[in-house]
Amino acid sequence: MLGGGLILYKLIWIGAGDIKYAVILSLTIPFDDLLLAYILTAFSGGILAVTYLMSKKLIRENARYQEGIPYGIAISIGFYLVILTQSTPHI
Repeated sequence: MLGGGLILYKLIWIGAGDIKYAVILSLTIPFDDLLLAYILTAFSGGILAVTYLMSKKLIRENARYQEGIPYGIAISIGFYLVILTQSTPHI
């Protein structure tokens, strides 16, 4: 996961801190629940991106300035939903 994340970082698709955070959270859940965690992270990231872009359009700040979306929030939501809803006795 870390190797794939570093490739995504090199392509400037995701930040290095988000990769490290996702890798550490991947170690906290069983291997069988990883796919569900990634899917929930993607859905929460999509919702986060839509709300973030809508709020930027409503504020109408400098339209030419591109800023990244804080994806750590989506990573947290996706992984913690799996941690709280699945039976993980080791946590």
